[in-house]
Amino acid sequence: MDHTKSSLTPLMSKRLTNQSILKLYKKNKDQKSLAWKKKLFNDLYYLINKKNYYGEKDLKQEAALGLWTAIITYDFNKNFDFFRWSKWHINSRIRNYKRANLRDKSAINSIKLDGLDAAKPSAIGRPLSMIEFNLSFEKWMKTKRSRAEKRDGKIIADWLFVGNSLTEVARKNNLSVERVRQIRDNELKEFSRFYND
Repeated sequence: MDHTKSSLTPLMSKRLTNQSILKLYKKNKDQKSLAWKKKLFNDLYYLINKKNYYGEKDLKQEAALGLWTAIITYDFNKNFDFFRWSKWHINSRIRNYKRANLRDKSAINSIKLDGLDAAKPSAIGRPLSMIEFNLSFEKWMKTKRSRAEKRDGKIIADWLFVGNSLTEVARKNNLSVERVRQIRDNELKEFSRFYND
């Protein structure tokens, strides 16, 4: 039993407390480098790892963004409890992500392009209609002139045909997930108008 206690002691001593985090912020308040915040993020990553996200990489990423937001927005002058602050940000990011996902699923189920399910073109049982759908999409892509319009068209194609998640598309294009979601919604409206004309 003493052996177990001695093996746990080093782990417990590595855990940060509110006081040690407060001291860290005070010590580095004039520091322009983010290196100490990155180290703090790594030291606190156990807050994310201890939660079970059932293999959902996106949720873990959202939780990590919540932790990072908590670290960069923490105001040590207000004497907040840092762990409550970080928990709120982590939970908030996860809650918002889940809500957005539910909205996405609802939107996907309601978007119909002349009777075709835009979210699942491969599941359409009418090959001719699918060919028409693809040809229309290709024609629509050719109407895009500016660089931004072409990029937006590729983003919707990645999501619609390749089946990439919004997070994957965002990472690939160096954009935020929210921006990709906006582009997708706008592009679907435009394509729907083009397809149905």
